[in-house]
Amino acid sequence: MAIKQVVQIGNPILLERCEEVYDYSSKETLQIVGDLVDTLRSFGDKLIGISAPQIGYNKRIFVTEISDQPHRNKHELDNLRIYINPKIVDHSEEYIVLYEGCGSIADSIILGPVNRPRIITLKAFDLSAKEFTISCNGILSRVIQHEQDHLDGVLFIKRMNDILELVSESYYRENIHNLISLKEGRKVTFKELTYKNDVS
Repeated sequence: MAIKQVVQIGNPILLERCEEVYDYSSKETLQIVGDLVDTLRSFGDKLIGISAPQIGYNKRIFVTEISDQPHRNKHELDNLRIYINPKIVDHSEEYIVLYEGCGSIADSIILGPVNRPRIITLKAFDLSAKEFTISCNGILSRVIQHEQDHLDGVLFIKRMNDILELVSESYYRENIHNLISLKEGRKVTFKELTYKNDVS
């Protein structure tokens, strides 16, 4: 697989609705997933999720991985996950504001506050074509919603109330990242993962 250049804002592929995947084990699907994982990990602590259109593929696939980093609370961490043909099927009535950045706006390195549901439930398939459901809150819920938007051609800045609330990464790290309310909001205190036909 390969580390790909991340498509930047202005490229029309970022505004397109992606196509469904029909062959989960095809060479193309395996290539996309491999490229997504390699590209995500090449950014170190700068990215926690990336979608297929961000590396030039118009397919409904994204990956997330919240790795252990000095600035991350242990309650934020989550292993690598692959989502194929994902769909958010439920969300909480409670919303929460957290700051988001994006690998496709990386040239500017800016972040902005976005109000999204605190808890979401998503159905998707893995590379074995097994359907799973994940319900979660915290930063995992946030990155899933952010990447799901990418598959529908929506950038996080479109979710903001006021574009003037964008801040630089350095300002965010120095003045916003450690606010107690945001730290609490990023914690993953609820996470359930089940596979279809699981026997309890």
